[in-house]
Amino acid sequence: MADRGYLGLIDAEERRLSLYERVTQVSRELKQLAIELNRPVLCLAQLNREFAKGGGMPTLENLRDSGAIEQDGDNVWMQHREDRETAECALIVAQQRQGEIGTISLAFDARWMRFEAAMDT
Repeated sequence: MADRGYLGLIDAEERRLSLYERVTQVSRELKQLAIELNRPVLCLAQLNREFAKGGGMPTLENLRDSGAIEQDGDNVWMQHREDRETAECALIVAQQRQGEIGTISLAFDARWMRFEAAMDT
């Protein structure tokens, strides 16, 4: 697996492009890299401000800066916490080209800094 970090911080070749165009270019280049290496490429992206205003569960439309992320990504996962004071959170599999989509309930274990399957109560 290749880890490329946060999508918004990766430089595009053309600096005169708008942010939308630069993110689109980088997204396409990462997709091409995954194809060339025959390896998954992990890249993080932020949600847009509209999501922060509205709340609820995030969707693909809430990805920030470019629709190319949705178009180029084979798998798009989102982590969501309704209440930051609890360990409960959801892993939303919003897009998976060769599998099912859905939501997985998780719990954050702060002792070990990891997420685990949530226990049914």
